[in-house]
Amino acid sequence: MPLPGTLPWQQRQGGAEPAGAAAPTPTPQPAERARIERVELSFSTGQRVTVAGSAVIGRKPGDTALAMGVQGIEVADDTRSVSRVHLALEVADGTITVGDLGSSNGSGIERDGVVTPLESAGSRVEAFPGDTVWVGDLNFVIRAF
Repeated sequence: MPLPGTLPWQQRQGGAEPAGAAAPTPTPQPAERARIERVELSFSTGQRVTVAGSAVIGRKPGDTALAMGVQGIEVADDTRSVSRVHLALEVADGTITVGDLGSSNGSGIERDGVVTPLESAGSRVEAFPGDTVWVGDLNFVIRAF
């Protein structure tokens, strides 16, 4: 039989807790993500580029980027594993999205050592700071600031 005053509905409201009573456990709240406004792409070639908005990445993305009204990021690739217009990247509403633009050699996102291929000319997927994005044989790491 429980001792008087030890059952939950017998606890004092707003007063001091009885001796030996445990403090209430706070309900965990979901971690709030920092709002991402721009990112730095750190390429395996040593190139670093800042993106705030939308960008097209490839060997020769200039004309496509101009037509779309977005930033063009030209990547030097002597092996030609990167297509002329390879990948779209967008930083908007606090999130980062990437999508393959129908490249010949594909794209992928590497997170925690696992590479997930992107659909060729498929839908865009969310990327996160610290992810490595592969474009052909080259890659870049996304860093938020």
